[in-house]
Amino acid sequence: MRFMVVFESSSWFLHEVGTGQPVDSYASREEAVRTARHLAELTRAEILVMNPDGTLSSREDHGLRRTA
Repeated sequence: MRFMVVFESSSWFLHEVGTGQPVDSYASREEAVRTARHLAELTRAEILVMNPDGTLSSREDHGLRRTA
């Protein structure tokens, strides 16, 4: 599973990749990323945060952690 935070039409949107519809919109990038992190931790997903120009800002993996 993968979530993506993108800037569109003066708002930050959180998308679940592959669904075609945003989960929700936010006034700030921080709000969108905070929600994405919460959902990613629950679902062990990856987060892609995009810059307003469409380039990748950061990637976080909240998948299963390997143990030694």
